[in-house]
Amino acid sequence: MNTKLTMISLAIGGGLLIASCKESSAPGAEASPSDQSTAAADPATQAHILYQNEPSLPVGAINTKTEVMSMTDARMTMTVQGREVSGTMSRTGEKIKTLTVDSDKQLTIAIIKDENSGGGVIDGKPLPESKETEVLHGKTIVLTKKDGTWSAQLKEGTPDPATQKAMDKMTRHMNQPDDRIIFGSGPRKVGDTWEVDPSQLQSFAGADSDKLSVSFKVTFESIKNLDGHDCAVIVSEIDIKGKTDQGMDIRMVGKVTVFQSLEFHTGLRFLMDGKIIMDGPNSMHLEGPMKIDGKATLKLP
Repeated sequence: MNTKLTMISLAIGGGLLIASCKESSAPGAEASPSDQSTAAADPATQAHILYQNEPSLPVGAINTKTEVMSMTDARMTMTVQGREVSGTMSRTGEKIKTLTVDSDKQLTIAIIKDENSGGGVIDGKPLPESKETEVLHGKTIVLTKKDGTWSAQLKEGTPDPATQKAMDKMTRHMNQPDDRIIFGSGPRKVGDTWEVDPSQLQSFAGADSDKLSVSFKVTFESIKNLDGHDCAVIVSEIDIKGKTDQGMDIRMVGKVTVFQSLEFHTGLRFLMDGKIIMDGPNSMHLEGPMKIDGKATLKLP
């Protein structure tokens, strides 16, 4: 059962565009040089491009991303051999990957870890602990851009069908990035709020993009410094319904916060605090809290 959140793809973006900001003054008066300098230096008063198509991390940069997902004591009911049973389930997922900028047309992504584990209790009896590794766990993928389109291949070996399917999904996200839909291409200021149609996203919460419903609101809440990088703090209140790749109905409700680098247009922090609801075969119903904590660390040449 895949309960992982596949939300805002934190892809590499472009450079920072700062719109000019003019202060109003009394007729015939000019702002002092110190006032002009203060206004120019305050990013909270300016407009910012939150997403651009082309990568802006320099060649040789390494972006290390970690993500931990936890679902604790979710309530579960289902029908087994005509009898309704109930209990709880807990799941934990951990991802670690590095992205290296080889050139403006080549990226290398090493999936160091992509694992899920969990267990539960049904009718008072403990379920066996389970542990699974995702198909790209331990693999290295080279992404190459030619004629404006990204393609992927394994650094070593030939992909099996499951690996090829996962790489195809990766290239779809690169060629049609969700960040473009979430952040838009125009300049935005602190305090701006806008709606996002999830059906335009590649995927959300493991659900196919053409099976999503309910728009969600996004707010440019503030600008904060994270590990030496000025970031746009983007907050979303979500309530999204859809179907997973396995055909299960899924609903995600909660708050998502992304720290988006204003210089490099990549997410440096991703936090989700909410609830997941899933319904599937055998009258299966699962409902419980879900948290995701993701962080990216940049190593610049």
